[in-house]
Amino acid sequence: MERAVPMHPADPDLQDPPAPERELPDAGLLQHWYPAAFERDLAASELTRITVFGRGFVLFRNDEGEISGLPDRCPHRSARLSDGRLVNGQVECLYHGWKFESGGACVHIPQLPEGGQIPTRACLDTTPVRVVDGLVWIFPGENPASLKGAAPPEPMEALARDDVHVIDFATDLPYTHAALIENVLDFAHIHIAHDGVRGGGHRSHAGPLRFEVEDRGAGGFTARFLSSTSDGSDAKERTTGATVAFDAPHLVHYVSTFNDPSKVSGLALYALPLDEHRCRLLYRAYGNTFPDEDRRRPRWKEHLHQMFLLEQDMSVVLGQSQELRSDELQADGGGLREAWLPIKSSDPLVILYAKWIDAHGQEAPGALGWSTRAPAAARAEVPATDRWTLHTRHCSDCLRAKDDLERGVQGRLMAAAGLTLLAAILPFPWGIAAAALAAAAGLWARSMHAQRQALVKDPLGQRRP
Repeated sequence: MERAVPMHPADPDLQDPPAPERELPDAGLLQHWYPAAFERDLAASELTRITVFGRGFVLFRNDEGEISGLPDRCPHRSARLSDGRLVNGQVECLYHGWKFESGGACVHIPQLPEGGQIPTRACLDTTPVRVVDGLVWIFPGENPASLKGAAPPEPMEALARDDVHVIDFATDLPYTHAALIENVLDFAHIHIAHDGVRGGGHRSHAGPLRFEVEDRGAGGFTARFLSSTSDGSDAKERTTGATVAFDAPHLVHYVSTFNDPSKVSGLALYALPLDEHRCRLLYRAYGNTFPDEDRRRPRWKEHLHQMFLLEQDMSVVLGQSQELRSDELQADGGGLREAWLPIKSSDPLVILYAKWIDAHGQEAPGALGWSTRAPAAARAEVPATDRWTLHTRHCSDCLRAKDDLERGVQGRLMAAAGLTLLAAILPFPWGIAAAALAAAAGLWARSMHAQRQALVKDPLGQRRP
């Protein structure tokens, strides 16, 4: 369901004159609503920094618990507000203590003389924020009211059903949002790269793909699978078709249909462009066909599996991105048509997306289309690929699981030590029983430590030079 977050003008003097209406496709990539995080992962007492194409914003909950957004830059000396603290629903800058309410008004400057007036320029424009179906959306560009077609996202009808189960997962990734969209549009890789993995495919099913495509211009495209999608399950559970849609500029949406019209299944993959080299995936699987074990699985354990699936692609996409930005291809100056050897029965959707970039996505830093190539800055640092940096520190459930597991390891190690001491002083057979319990506690601690490590490990780090 949609919930509007109120936006109050900080100061009448800050309000710009009404801008002329413009059609959304001509307005640029910043003139769209972007999903930033899942609502449940935004802590009530913390400031959260979000970037869109490198432009910084700070999200927080005001004193009524509603999520608000401001530019992540103090007007005083350009410190990041997200480095400060949240005090009674107001943002306090860490550097000099300036305070801002959720509407953007500066309400306190400690260094201002008694009776002094807070300057109008000390106030901030608010960042439009909406919460829809548990997703927090922000609008990073101009006032959306000045643009035709820039309406906030609509609630997804299927999510309102009581029988629909939802799996939400978010992670940052060390490559561009265009690389992510290309990766998740590439259905042909699933049966090879994710062979035998839950949520993946089977190598024996790899084969030619056929699609019926509707090109929606600046809005994206929709493709209907013409290849068979049925399986060997009960007739009511068999799919009768499937579609995948690219809803520009950030959503790839898979939907299956069934013989039984009451069945629902879909996968929404949102790509948030963090900056020139990084993006965030917001993953939402939904449906009423999940087995009971999937419905019962704790969220943090499901996230470990999703990270494993992404890591199967991560090294490939990173390597692919580096090759496409090599000096040889950069000097050539062309787009992907100069670098790829695509085939019609495998790659039509990724080619269509590359052509969309040619027509509508060239303003993104480092944009690489079918025939065009924008300049890209060299990457100065080694990209982070560890689970702590990319996912766990941003996820409320995984962060809580990590803390619980750390406490559990300490408690069981203490128990093992105490039982070992008892085993040394108790007579037979109690000493034997204490020793067995100590061993069990040690094994339990070891298992919990392994799960804790799985939440923070870097599976790609060993492959770095």
